[in-house]
Amino acid sequence: MKITDADVTLNCQARNRDEALALADYELSKKRCVDNGFLEAMIKREQALSTWIGAGVAMPHIDRRDSALVRKSGFHVLQFPDGVKWEGGHIAFLVVAVAAQDNEHLAILSGLATLLDDERRVERLSTARSLAEFLQLID
Repeated sequence: MKITDADVTLNCQARNRDEALALADYELSKKRCVDNGFLEAMIKREQALSTWIGAGVAMPHIDRRDSALVRKSGFHVLQFPDGVKWEGGHIAFLVVAVAAQDNEHLAILSGLATLLDDERRVERLSTARSLAEFLQLID
């Protein structure tokens, strides 16, 4: 899976999970991946089942029943160097928002999870100071 500088926003800040989700929704909306209502669907999904995957990473997405809110599949990585509180007392340093049509989310989530399964790599990614450094750590 290829991640480009257009897929990453560094130095994000949020007081809580819902603010982080709002930032993710904004980025996916800018890419014209999602329609209005996507944020609410992400929050609803989080309330039903947290998208925390561990090692400082959360991968918010919507329930497939809400997939009509997705115009085209895509994702966006948000870096929170200071962390953001997630469910269960967890702190997310990387939030990878996924918008996918039909069952495409499984392939996207799987590809991203493979890239972010190393806790040490996530730690370095969460403190990267430039997009070039961040992308180099991904490769």
